[in-house]
Amino acid sequence: MVVRGLSYALAIIFWLLTAFYALLASQDFIYQQFLRPELVPPLAWFARHWAAVATAVAMLWFVPRGMPANRPHFSTWLTTIVWGFATVAAWFGYGLAGLAPGGLALESALAAALMLLPVAIAERPDARAIEGVSRPRTAADFCACLLAAMVVAAIDAAIGWTAGQVLTPAAAWQVARGPLLAGMCAFLVLVIVRAAAGLFARPVVAEACATVIALGVLIGWFVARVFLPSISIGGWAATAGAYLAGGAIASAIAVRSGARLDDPDDGVASVLGSLAPRIAGRVWGFAAWCAVVALLAFTVHRAAQAADWNSVGARLGTLVAGVLALAGARRVVQLPGDGEPAVFLGFALMVLAADAGVARMVPPDDRTAQTPGARWTADLLAARSGGPSALFDLLPLHTNIPGSRAVAPVLVNWAEFTGPPSAGRPDIYVFVIDSLRRDYLSPYNPAVTFTPAIEAFAKESLVFQRAFTQYGATGLSVPSIWVGGPVLHKQYVEPFAPMNALSRLLAHEQYAKWISMDNILEVILPVTPALAPLDERRPVREFRMCRTLDEVRSRLAARPADQPPVFTYSLPQDIHVSVITREGGRAVDAGRYDGFYAPVASRLGRLDTCFGAFVDDLKARGRFDNSIIVITSDHGDSLGEEGRVGHAYTLYPEIVRVPLIVHVPAAMRDRYAWDTSRPAYTTDLAPTFFRLLGYEPVPPHPFFGDSLASLPGATRPRAADRMVAASYGSVYGALMADATRLYVADAIQRREMAFEIPDGPGPGMAIPVTPAIRRDGEQVIRSTVEGLARQHQFSPPPR
Repeated sequence: MVVRGLSYALAIIFWLLTAFYALLASQDFIYQQFLRPELVPPLAWFARHWAAVATAVAMLWFVPRGMPANRPHFSTWLTTIVWGFATVAAWFGYGLAGLAPGGLALESALAAALMLLPVAIAERPDARAIEGVSRPRTAADFCACLLAAMVVAAIDAAIGWTAGQVLTPAAAWQVARGPLLAGMCAFLVLVIVRAAAGLFARPVVAEACATVIALGVLIGWFVARVFLPSISIGGWAATAGAYLAGGAIASAIAVRSGARLDDPDDGVASVLGSLAPRIAGRVWGFAAWCAVVALLAFTVHRAAQAADWNSVGARLGTLVAGVLALAGARRVVQLPGDGEPAVFLGFALMVLAADAGVARMVPPDDRTAQTPGARWTADLLAARSGGPSALFDLLPLHTNIPGSRAVAPVLVNWAEFTGPPSAGRPDIYVFVIDSLRRDYLSPYNPAVTFTPAIEAFAKESLVFQRAFTQYGATGLSVPSIWVGGPVLHKQYVEPFAPMNALSRLLAHEQYAKWISMDNILEVILPVTPALAPLDERRPVREFRMCRTLDEVRSRLAARPADQPPVFTYSLPQDIHVSVITREGGRAVDAGRYDGFYAPVASRLGRLDTCFGAFVDDLKARGRFDNSIIVITSDHGDSLGEEGRVGHAYTLYPEIVRVPLIVHVPAAMRDRYAWDTSRPAYTTDLAPTFFRLLGYEPVPPHPFFGDSLASLPGATRPRAADRMVAASYGSVYGALMADATRLYVADAIQRREMAFEIPDGPGPGMAIPVTPAIRRDGEQVIRSTVEGLARQHQFSPPPR
């Protein structure tokens, strides 16, 4: 029995992981940015060794079920045959690691999820169900749902308390609101389940089956509404697949309880009880079970703080905690009578109606919702304005254009190259520190004490106070830096070389290119004899600033003075969320970082020391005064602001604001005018390099970047409004009014937001979306998106 139970659990986990990986692989942006560079090593190992894992798990699953003495069920043979064919194909090279983005990967994901059905059917119980007599259980159901709501609210409040949130009355209401409403909705579902089951000849079995269906609908809803949108999968087919997968998962979870009733008189309790141990039926056992659920919730919350994708992890933790709490509550609540069912039903409806009335009179403040459950509740129940519905329909058509859709590259020309390379070319060093926030650097925030070297460097450099990224994640942010403007939302248009204006500039100026080659640059940067990769044979997840700078210093020490100038580019991963997660999510020293996220702050302190040594080395060699040195980031990161964590799929002020510190040789700097208070973007770097090297940059399109260096005496027009966007989903924004205001159109959630951008270290604060903000923001976004489509002659397919 132990071997059989363990093998069944392993089979379920195996097919769920297979479906999960195939689903991720179906999307170009996830494949290019996460799976291909193997940012999650355990997942990469699973895909690489899928054939061996599939063989081992299949044998372990089949042996206790396939022996003649066990009279194998037809589903056992069917599952084994399908499993065997898949395994043989994997051994011949057609395994999980060979999946490419596209429909085949999506179909593989659905097939893997549906494999749970025959596996579940083959898991025949050891004893046949003994059916009793069904009777009303309204009071027990209501009390169990209410008890579960109290447990989940207490866990959510405890998570908020450990995170330093003060539970004011408003915050306490937000924390309790979601579990209470979910509990009342769960009670109404159970009322419907029991009422429908009473129409069948075997009501107890019907109750069990209907409860499994309800669980399947809940899981399918989560997949369709929470998970799939976070990876840009939508449409009716995706929704249908999500609910099919939800039904398969629910069947696999509840197969034993549905066929062998623990409570012969109660099919609902039998199914829900399978999700909690028998000891939860006692008061002390229920308390212990609640402790286990709380520990699980805290573990998921801690993991989500370090790495989350559009809050999917946090929301999954909340959902699982709620279901497990209800399972335990349904075991422990044993009432002798049923009371008056109408009273409980009326109370539940009254709670739902009262909440709607209170929310209408006193709209909740999202700033009080900083726990996982409260944030999810706020998002689910947030009032949806009409918003720019036409824009919401347009943006998905221009987002995550699949790799199978052929799009021809276009030539991006900032200037015509004539004559020999410029005289007196400086060395150029560009450090795009992944996920670096401006308020974690002392030149932008006086409260920072852990970046003294960068502060000293900033005093000799230009510090652009209002700097922004074009894209909220690496996938499109990095290409936009090399192009000098926004790019088509596709990963990637190939060949990319015609659009890489900065690369052509470096080639004409005969720069030696010392570049940390990652999965993005391997696509967008042409390989030439001048390219001497840094961090060679090292995966991108292992790029570290100190190690890269040591390699650069070593090369400089051995480089003859008569050699061409050097262009150095690196994307250090020191503070990337995936790196911090793999390293345990802890600080790397014992320093105090009050008011800052210690894992990031401590690593920045280490990075700062190495950068200071690099600058000192340049000065000692006499190279500093003839070098352009840039410190910037591809994007920022949410580190707990109002409960937000991560980037990639959202646009908030802390994500789009980045540092931009540029050291320019004194002689070159004095030839131009610099306005460090003017809005600046990472896409302004390419035209700036053109101008500093003697070429007059002309923007290929109005929505492209602009040189940070101005011609002396020239009157610059007011900074143009610019579009910003998420790299991995149809979430777009507009920076307007001299970049003091950010408008965001989230076409996934079909919602809009607006933020005021201050001058100080604070990232920004939410403001109401007025008709004027919506009109101006929509115009900026639409004109840029449609302009890019015209530039590439791209016509999206009709909806």
